[in-house]
Amino acid sequence: MSGAGALAERLRITHDGNVKINDGDLVIGTAGHGIDFSAQTPSSATGATTTSEVLDHYEEGTWTPGLFWIGGGTAGTFAASTAAAKYIRIGGVVHAWCYIYDINCTATGSGTILGIQGLPFNVFNNAGNYSAGVIAHDNLTNPTTTSGYTSSNTDDFVPVQEGSSGVGVGANTGSPKYMMFNVTYAVV
Repeated sequence: MSGAGALAERLRITHDGNVKINDGDLVIGTAGHGIDFSAQTPSSATGATTTSEVLDHYEEGTWTPGLFWIGGGTAGTFAASTAAAKYIRIGGVVHAWCYIYDINCTATGSGTILGIQGLPFNVFNNAGNYSAGVIAHDNLTNPTTTSGYTSSNTDDFVPVQEGSSGVGVGANTGSPKYMMFNVTYAVV
């Protein structure tokens, strides 16, 4: 009911079995539940196994990236930086993108490689679970690169050298430095 006793239709189950919400949201009231797609035909591809047909998570938000150094050498030095970083999580998949800018790198360090930490969710904890990402508009990394990866059970993204199978990169000194990247990765 709305107003002074007047009725207002909010939900309708139609004669053909469809549910129509006229005003409001569909709210899943208990964790672990969602929209069940089990009536569909699962993949018939050789080697494919269906593990779930319930869409149980949707979320949009922002996250705070941070620069860090990996390895046992001498870490470089960064002064203030600014970032614009967003994400969308649909089920067990996260799409994250970021623009880090106004970075002042005063020392590159040695024997270490550059990384970005703070992805909104840890990457799925499974040996060999790497997800590739794309880097653009970059004057921070040395050598400049266009790709990177995540590794299992971390919230890290690591830029890598072109044509390598995982050789990391350092950083250029000076200001202002910047980098844009996006990555899609599994969390379950």
